[in-house]
Amino acid sequence: MLKDKRGIKIYEGVPQISGVVKFSKGDVLISNIRPYLKKIWLADRAGGCSPDVLVFRSRDENILLAEYLFEVLREDEFFAFAMSTVTGIKMPRGDKDKIKSYNFPLPPIDVQKKIVEEFAALDAKILSAQEMITGLDADIKAKFNELFGIYSTVKNYSFVTLCKDDTASGVKFQTSEYQTTGDIPIIDQGANDIAGYMNTKNNPSPYEDLPCVIFGDHTEIFKFERKRFYLGADGTKIIVPVNRDELDATFLFYMLKIEYRPIGGYARHFKNLKSLKLYLPPLELQKKFAAYVENCEALKSSARANREKLILEREELVTKYFR
Repeated sequence: MLKDKRGIKIYEGVPQISGVVKFSKGDVLISNIRPYLKKIWLADRAGGCSPDVLVFRSRDENILLAEYLFEVLREDEFFAFAMSTVTGIKMPRGDKDKIKSYNFPLPPIDVQKKIVEEFAALDAKILSAQEMITGLDADIKAKFNELFGIYSTVKNYSFVTLCKDDTASGVKFQTSEYQTTGDIPIIDQGANDIAGYMNTKNNPSPYEDLPCVIFGDHTEIFKFERKRFYLGADGTKIIVPVNRDELDATFLFYMLKIEYRPIGGYARHFKNLKSLKLYLPPLELQKKFAAYVENCEALKSSARANREKLILEREELVTKYFR
């Protein structure tokens, strides 16, 4: 089961469990280990699940629709309630008997159907926006392979080496030191985004050499275009293009992400990056790819904004019907 209410995916291994709990199509399955992970799924088939998964079922669909029950249980209030019942520290589990006492509104069946339809319509739009973002990411990768695939196979291509002098360790800040505004953005380890800001007076020596590609110790990698920034976590690494007359930062980012990320976590391989030889296509071709990416990123930004707007609309429905 996937965290943050993202359903399930096929498990490739062999489950290490002694038995399973039977479930039917239409049942609501919720992982009872670490309820804060918010693992929930409306079953679209019959099957068996781990005893650590709670199976909820409507006793009478003329009184309680399975889809309505799913909407009720997928809300944050339910997971907060489940967390309030947990025992254990390393592998906290919810108290099944206490969870059974969870109360929720139960309108007439025709109202339930209307509520389910409203949520389904919004969820479909949110999924469509997400699929657009995912599709654009796939388009970028396909364009990269189209333009540069040959360079990974030919024997006489030019190359550059990432220089040790262009490597900097991160600076750690406590979350309490982050501000909502300031002169210097702070990039948080693992967030792939700005975590907050600091004022210049707090520390007068920010990095200023950009654009750059940033690596995190948990395999994160992203490109940052601001003029000044700090790295807000221990161990974060920053790689700057060695020669901007030869190497475009957008090309470097995707070349490392597509070609080299599969080798494993950058934390384990960072010591080798300073001597990593990178193939070097013509700069004109790199910039052609960067222009294509820029267009895709603009479309992704629009799709993300639309998705966030739809998510807010969904929250309004949650407030309207369940709070």
